[in-house]
Amino acid sequence: MYIDVCVCVCFWLLSCVLLRTRTQGDAPPSRQELSDSVALGYADLGRWMSGWGWWGHDLRHKIEPLLDRLDGGTALASEGAYREAVEREFPVARRVK
Repeated sequence: MYIDVCVCVCFWLLSCVLLRTRTQGDAPPSRQELSDSVALGYADLGRWMSGWGWWGHDLRHKIEPLLDRLDGGTALASEGAYREAVEREFPVARRVK
């Protein structure tokens, strides 16, 4: 049931993004850009939820691949190092006008 809700929300969000970008005359995001956005969203949600005991929804299996992409499986030295890794792996402003 939980997965079905997530899939429905993702499809709804995608339809909203596509409608908005077309209305503005912008190119829609690629599948990879959408996937990256979802991964970053899960990581941010997990960061917040982890302080509350995951509320019965352990998202680590969704977050660990993102962290591995950022740090290669070894914790980085600081929050700033993670910020730099996020900026390196997920460059923004390519599409921002």
